[in-house]
Amino acid sequence: MTACPHFPTITAQGLDPDPLLAELRESEPIARVQLPFGEPCWVLTRYEDVRAMLADPRFSRAATIGTDVGRMAEFFPIEDSILGMDAPEHTRIRRLVSATFTARRMMALRGRAQEIVDGLLDDMEQLPQPVDFVRAVALPLPITMICELLGVPFEDRERFHGWANVFMTTTGFAVEELLEAHGQLSGTSPV
Repeated sequence: MTACPHFPTITAQGLDPDPLLAELRESEPIARVQLPFGEPCWVLTRYEDVRAMLADPRFSRAATIGTDVGRMAEFFPIEDSILGMDAPEHTRIRRLVSATFTARRMMALRGRAQEIVDGLLDDMEQLPQPVDFVRAVALPLPITMICELLGVPFEDRERFHGWANVFMTTTGFAVEELLEAHGQLSGTSPV
């Protein structure tokens, strides 16, 4: 198979991967593709290749900051995001974060998570039927748990959720909105 001129977007198929990915994995496991934004890039479709690349220090996320690399969204990677860091800085930040997410800590949160799920299900029963389970339970549950872990005051959770939604969505928001949400989340926004 020849190189895929345009990489299939994940959102086009929802949770079902595009069949082109399976085809590439069989016929051209390392393929040159064009993402929606930026220069053409390479896509790896086999688990072993991805693991090898991620373990190879010659590949750098930090080197992509400010360059027109292939990407799914219009905006460039943000410089102070953990997603754009390489070791040893990435490792340091990841250790700090992972200390919060130990198995013991997660087990301690089970009771509170169950309370939140029970409340969301109770609220869902009051909504006009049929109810979108994803919107009523699956989306609010993780953001509520994250707010609890981070100690976000209850009165600020709706704003926090809005910023996180903008920051984590790859399409649908202007670059300025993304940068504003990032600034609010990181505490660097003047607003």
